[in-house]
Amino acid sequence: METTTFEDVVELNVGGKLMTTLLNTLRHEPDSMLAAMFSGRHVISKDKDGRYFVDCDGEVFTYILDYLCFGKLKSQEKAVDVYDLAKYLQVMSLAEKLETYHSVKYRNQIAEPKTQFEDVVELNVDGKLMTTLLETLRKEPDSMLAAMFSGRQVVSKDKDGRYFVDFDGEVFKFILDYLRFGKLPPQEMALDVFDLAKYLQIVSLAKKLEIFHSVKYRNQIAKLRKLVESKGYQKVKEKAINAIEKSNVGPQENKVLHFFCSYGHCCCIPNMDRCETPGDFTTSVNILIDIESTYLTEDMMALLAHELCKLGFAKYTVTRTVNNHCKKCRSDKEIKQIKLLTH
Repeated sequence: METTTFEDVVELNVGGKLMTTLLNTLRHEPDSMLAAMFSGRHVISKDKDGRYFVDCDGEVFTYILDYLCFGKLKSQEKAVDVYDLAKYLQVMSLAEKLETYHSVKYRNQIAEPKTQFEDVVELNVDGKLMTTLLETLRKEPDSMLAAMFSGRQVVSKDKDGRYFVDFDGEVFKFILDYLRFGKLPPQEMALDVFDLAKYLQIVSLAKKLEIFHSVKYRNQIAKLRKLVESKGYQKVKEKAINAIEKSNVGPQENKVLHFFCSYGHCCCIPNMDRCETPGDFTTSVNILIDIESTYLTEDMMALLAHELCKLGFAKYTVTRTVNNHCKKCRSDKEIKQIKLLTH
């Protein structure tokens, strides 16, 4: 389920430098930290003007954007800074190209690490205290964790001298368990751990978690959303929510949504004397929704049922298609139904 919905054109504040780019550009390298940040699965802070804030050097970040937009490498003079940021953001194709630059090669040969770590590392992960081996944090060399604890980055400490990592501690402990022992999380934590593994670029863990039902299901929902977003789905969803709210039905009552199309068939309206509307009129509240000319596909039905559950209108849903017989014109018209079951 997406946490943040982005426009196609994204307004950024990168370390105080204002930029505008396409969402597709930020997602251009699917395994990068940038793509994870702007995947919709994470909440990104905004500045006072509503621009998404990225805490990087704005001048250097422009080189990253140019590369993602045009595949273009600029002058040698900023190569080292761009290389470091590309490694941090896990834009690996750019980092690999910059490794051939003399200034990057030379720096990597002689550079002293900015941070010296002990073999045993004390962590404060969003308030949860942990201790692990440095080699555990560096186990996946292309991960964001390995970059953070490579010695090339300055890592903040808390007041007690522990390295501070700004992730959910309850989820991060499963990341450590995997890096230590190859142990996978329980089913109920799979989705949260998958999102953090993607963000930290721990690719082997993310791939193993893709077979978990909760991860597969969320990915299927994301695919459904892409399939139906241009087919009038949002309009149907808004109509459904408005109809439920206008019905003044209590949250604990079961409801059946009947979606019908009156376009070109004004006599074939359900629940009138001349029509036979299937449905349970004894244990459920029936809500009629005219979708006019929109064709309600099975994909739309599945996504709408899922999102109505997420919004708290039901705990379980059942979708089906039934026939509505009009006594006046003697025709049968399809009615799509979603049963919203609260218990």
